[in-house]
Amino acid sequence: MILILSTYSKKEFCQRIKTTGLNIKIGPFYIKLTSNIPSLLDNFYFLYSDCAIVGDDQYIDFHICLKPPSIFRRWYRPQVNFFLNEFRPFKPLPIDQTMAFFEWGLNWTIAQQALQYLIIHAAVVEKEGKAIILPGMPGAGKSTLCAAMAHHGWRLLSDEQALITKNAAEIVPLVRPINLKNQSIEVIKNFCPDAQFGQIFKQTSRGDICHVKAPSDAIAKITETAQPFAIIFPSFNNEPSPTKLTPMAKGETVIELINHCFNYSILGLDGFNRLTTVVENSQCFSLSYSDLTSAISTLDELY
Repeated sequence: MILILSTYSKKEFCQRIKTTGLNIKIGPFYIKLTSNIPSLLDNFYFLYSDCAIVGDDQYIDFHICLKPPSIFRRWYRPQVNFFLNEFRPFKPLPIDQTMAFFEWGLNWTIAQQALQYLIIHAAVVEKEGKAIILPGMPGAGKSTLCAAMAHHGWRLLSDEQALITKNAAEIVPLVRPINLKNQSIEVIKNFCPDAQFGQIFKQTSRGDICHVKAPSDAIAKITETAQPFAIIFPSFNNEPSPTKLTPMAKGETVIELINHCFNYSILGLDGFNRLTTVVENSQCFSLSYSDLTSAISTLDELY
């Protein structure tokens, strides 16, 4: 029987994560998380309640700990540090951003450590076993579109990182909370009334941040991979405008995707082969949209 995080009471969860740490499966990775920061415990228990808990006999990929830099910093301008395997890769952040710090730190950890995958900075959604990869720079509307699709008939595979397997035939799910920023928070609250929202973190280095809990059915299917079907570069328009899906040449897509890869240069020839194989097997488009209903309807028509 698989235990999920919500099997623990809130009190049991907090006691475990503060002392021995908690082993949790997130996508294909096993993570031991230790922390004594109350805001992290509250948010994590809510946002990851459907994720699987694993025993101490399981090999752990990443040991992550978030804690204050010193006793002094617990009281005066409180801060928090992110540790990966006892190494501190970042400067401390204000303690009220601890949950956001965990998410950012985990993104960095996977990008740096999970070299068995080609990792593209992209959201991924799936239908009928076929995945749409949505690469995008901050502000492009990638996560907004991803959140909307994940609550309107599409399965969420990832909000931040597309994990491409060695033969480039499959995308491995990395189902985590969807990271929304600034005006996207209210847009998705209005468009997806069933979505579950975590705390809003104000005035971070990336603006106001809020996480949407991943749908339970997506987490239940984290072992089910999907085949690349389409690569679509979204671009959100603040002014009302028609939805426009424009075909892209394969070569142009490869060049553009390189800019969105975390570890393309590290993988060398293997990275090139995977990327070109994914592009060759996918339809390629740019998508300009201002209306989520129209954008989703347009993408539905691809199937």
